[in-house]
Amino acid sequence: MSTKSQARALLLAAVVPAMLVTGCAAGGTNMRLTGAVASPTPPMPSESGPTPAESETGMTSPMPTESGTMSPEPSGTEMTSPRAAVQAYFDAAKAGDADKAADAFTSDGMAAIAGKPTADGTEALRKLFEDEFKAKAERTHTFDETRTFGSEAAFVRTTSKEGDETYREFFLLKKADGEWKIDRFMDNEPT
Repeated sequence: MSTKSQARALLLAAVVPAMLVTGCAAGGTNMRLTGAVASPTPPMPSESGPTPAESETGMTSPMPTESGTMSPEPSGTEMTSPRAAVQAYFDAAKAGDADKAADAFTSDGMAAIAGKPTADGTEALRKLFEDEFKAKAERTHTFDETRTFGSEAAFVRTTSKEGDETYREFFLLKKADGEWKIDRFMDNEPT
């Protein structure tokens, strides 16, 4: 099995349980899957660091600001964490910059945005974002969950608001040339 196939298999192993969690948690039940058992979501960690359960699972959950949106990490071009890479995409989307949004992805990245054809690769992503950013109003974003798998794979789950509409976003990330990059992205509206 090639290294690329192994990396994709690892990402797939992370995606299936994460998508199940995302689908189950989207109903607003305040539940998340931990191991094989669903349990109530514990209180948010303090600014001083993660709770012991979060340290064990590798999950991070930053504190929301008073407006209910997450405090952004310092923005810039460095994508030193999975959350920073997703924030770079959100910053590019807010600025309407399709080039920077596509740069947040791996060269063979993929995006599946509800109601749009799937975009594979940098040029297709750039075109998708050019079209998408023209038609969209500003969204606010909440980081719901970030989980890393080893030092090379991660997922980030977010919720965004645009007017009265709510969107769920799911990002698979991997390290590319020492930086975290988005490899796969899906969004949809909860039913």
